[in-house]
Amino acid sequence: MNKKLQVFISSTYNDLKEERQAAVEAILDASHIPAGMELFKSDNESQLQTIFRWIDESDVYMLILGGRYGSIESKSGKSYTHLEYEYALSKNMPVFAVVLSENFLTNKITSLGLSNVMEQSASDKYYLFKSFVMSKTIKMVDDCKDIKLVIHPTLNEFMYKYNLTGWIRNNNFFNISNESNLDTSIFGEYILFYKSYSKYNKNYVKSILKFNSFQQVSLDNNINGRLAPLPEFTYNGTCSNENEILYFFFKNNNSDEKAILQLIKSVGNLDRFIGLFSALTSSGVPVCVKVVCFKNNEMISKIDDAILQKCLSNNNTSNSKSAYIIEDDIKNLFFSDYIFK
Repeated sequence: MNKKLQVFISSTYNDLKEERQAAVEAILDASHIPAGMELFKSDNESQLQTIFRWIDESDVYMLILGGRYGSIESKSGKSYTHLEYEYALSKNMPVFAVVLSENFLTNKITSLGLSNVMEQSASDKYYLFKSFVMSKTIKMVDDCKDIKLVIHPTLNEFMYKYNLTGWIRNNNFFNISNESNLDTSIFGEYILFYKSYSKYNKNYVKSILKFNSFQQVSLDNNINGRLAPLPEFTYNGTCSNENEILYFFFKNNNSDEKAILQLIKSVGNLDRFIGLFSALTSSGVPVCVKVVCFKNNEMISKIDDAILQKCLSNNNTSNSKSAYIIEDDIKNLFFSDYIFK
């Protein structure tokens, strides 16, 4: 049984970007699913509750502890990282911490400066938290390579030791090992839209998704322009299906960057999809955007721009404003004829 674990990655953010990325890559390379809350705003109660829900829905909690204590939640006086760690322990879920060694921290200080690596304003709280973490299951690491090396065996150990729920592919709807059972009209070339997060492009990003088979997919991504002759970023990868969701797992052709595209499909309408795209900006910052894609070029000239704006905006009402969610009313609107003029 091919079970994928969801691993919640907790850490301070600005000082541990490379370490987080190393963890994400190692988890993906081990065929599991990384999760984290770095895109959420700080210091509001709803954020903390959302973080706890993500931890609840994860199989494993992983802490990366460097030299900083992190943003402090106003009511408890503890950092978000500290609260996440305590909450994960209270759930009796598998928890492990990767702790940067003194040698690792010294090298980072040389590179980034003391104030960017070591706690300055809440050092007492940091050392108490670190002492607590060191009393539990930890792995000391000397560099990012060590982080990658400890993740795979640790997750394998947890798979053997605990009865974890994980994610298991359901092949009853789409059998990816037998494509003769598929509606092959789903394959083809799609134009994918999302709102630009680049200062050079204030319009939609228009990219090309080539979906030739479940083992052969590619994405030509144009962040700063509209269907440029040569794509700025090209990803290749594979796709799997879980009920009504298509999951595309990509790797950048020019780097080790990974990206994930999740598309919702309609049973009776396989010429357009709506979903979420998660990747990294050019500066290495994780970003998640809402996307739509259309198979027929003729459709694009008929799209109602106001409806498209609504579909791509973060306008959910039933969940935290910090979360990107495809709500039922937006999904129904997108798959209706109202999307067209």
